[in-house]
Parts: sequence; structure tokens; C-alpha cells
Amino acid sequence: MTFQPERITCTGLTRLLIDAPVSVDTMLALIRRLPRLDALTLYDLLLDDIQADMSIPGSRAYNLATPLNTKLRKLAINFSRERYPPNLAIPVAKYLLLSIPTLAVFFASQTPKIPILSFMNDYYKQYPHLA
Repeated sequence: MTFQPERITCTGLTRLLIDAPVSVDTMLALIRRLPRLDALTLYDLLLDDIQADMSIPGSRAYNLATPLNTKLRKLAINFSRERYPPNLAIPVAKYLLLSIPTLAVFFASQTPKIPILSFMNDYYKQYPHLA
């Protein structure tokens, strides 16, 4: 059975924790579907079908990031290190950081921190919320 964000009728949810496999596309659909969401935790983020604009290395891909209409302040994503190499999560983390300017707390387990911090340092002038 596939998780379907469009079937969520409680669009006023402010906190959500999902301990089941969720794709990146489904996560983004969830964030769009739940504009009042303040905190989201995903324990099994699937990195199999990452959108093309996230997987292109270099800055051109991140220039496509448009802000999501959300109040999300806390986001925690976890993925299986046995299933995916840690570097595969880096483009997803960068995309989320650019697309969710309301984020105050971002936790991405198994994701190398130095490339993310370097990215934030490189892009904070263009995206002030990264400062």
C-alpha cells in the first residue's frame, strides 16, 4: 500500500511523525498538503526516485528551488544507510534547506554535515534564511 498525502483530511495538523517508508516526492506533497505543519519527522525516507532537479550536481539545480507554502520549523529525516550511500541524501538536504525558508531546526541523519555547512555558507547571501 502506498502512502497518499491527498487522502489526509486533517489539513490543520501541526505535528506529524511517520515510521513507514516515504518517498521524497511524497514528503514534498505532504508538506504542501499540510501548510500549518510545524514539525515533521520521517523515519524511513526513500531516496530511490529523487526528482531530477535535486540530483544534478552544481548550483544550477538549486536555483530552481522555489519556496514551499509552509510554516514548517522542525524537520527530521532519516534513511537507511544500508540501502543508500550517505552522499545520496546531500542534494535532498540542500533542496529542502532552500525550499523551506521557515526551517529553524533541520536534522538529516546519516547525511555528511560538512558539505551541507559549506553549501549554507556559499548560498546564505542569495538565500538569507540560511544564515
